Amino acid sequence: MIAALSLLSCTASAQSVYKCRDAKGSPVYQSEPCSNAEKRWDAKPEPPPTYDDLRARELVRQRQEAESAQLRRAAGRDRPQQAIGANLPAYAGANPDRCENAKRERQRVLDQVGLKRNFDLLRRLDDMVYNACK
Repeated sequence: MIAALSLLSCTASAQSVYKCRDAKGSPVYQSEPCSNAEKRWDAKPEPPPTYDDLRARELVRQRQEAESAQLRRAAGRDRPQQAIGANLPAYAGANPDRCENAKRERQRVLDQVGLKRNFDLLRRLDDMVYNACK
């Protein structure tokens, strides 16, 4: 309740801005009126986004992400690639050490394939660890 009242009391009000000239004739902008004011206008700050604005932005982001995923699928870039010389176990279940096990398995596979690793293998290994540790 207090937070809501403080937000209401902090609403920004418009302030006047004056364009004046200094002694050298250069333009100076200030909030106090001057004798040689050329121009005056009210500067109103932009209000912070509302919940509806933030929600609309999030929906746009989600839609764009879904469209990107659809384009990746259409281009054939989301299909899992067969890793060369690696057998990756699927870690599922309520194993409390599955995150550490996944990290050890990733290291074991990397040691096994040596420098013959590729992006697809690294991606699958990292995804396996991510899924086990989340």
